[in-house]
Amino acid sequence: MILSKLTSLIKALALSGPILIGFTYIALNFIYLAPPNPLTKNIKVPVNKFMTAYFPQGWQLFAPNPGYTSVKLLIRCKSNNQTSSWFNPTEKILKEHYKSRFSTAGILMKQYKFIATDMNNYIINKSRKCKREGCENLNELIQNSVQRDQLLKFSNHTCQGSFENFSDFEFKLIEIFPQPYTQKDNKNKFSKINLIMKGTHPKL
Repeated sequence: MILSKLTSLIKALALSGPILIGFTYIALNFIYLAPPNPLTKNIKVPVNKFMTAYFPQGWQLFAPNPGYTSVKLLIRCKSNNQTSSWFNPTEKILKEHYKSRFSTAGILMKQYKFIATDMNNYIINKSRKCKREGCENLNELIQNSVQRDQLLKFSNHTCQGSFENFSDFEFKLIEIFPQPYTQKDNKNKFSKINLIMKGTHPKL
């Protein structure tokens, strides 16, 4: 008899618990999003603190053009005293991947798409660490990093596959900021472009 009542109680709690949590969440959201009024003024401050900490909401949640930046590697190759225009070495691979999702281009994209972001993250992390702890030569750390070595090898391989007898190549790492939604009718695609690093390197 006692076991039967206990089982019924557990079932009731299992059913009513999620419903109670759901109604509580809806009520908290209502208080959080409602304009100031006499009914909620006494509890709005703690509710706002709770919702901001655990369930933050903002215009980014529904924005058609959320704020983000993208980091791109651009290179150009020199061959027979001629220099190519700047190009993104991953664009060709990306186009091949879009043509056929079953090609090996998808595997290459997984390998190459992080080269630019890894280099940028390394620069950011080392810069912050140098500001906190100090370092002798930040530029030397960047020049001797594994990330820069990968960037150079990838650029060299791209030029070697695209241009015969190339002698050297130039590279630059840029951060692209899209237009904010308020300027969506602006003809410019980007609001600004920051140069992160650049250089010239002989054929490897």
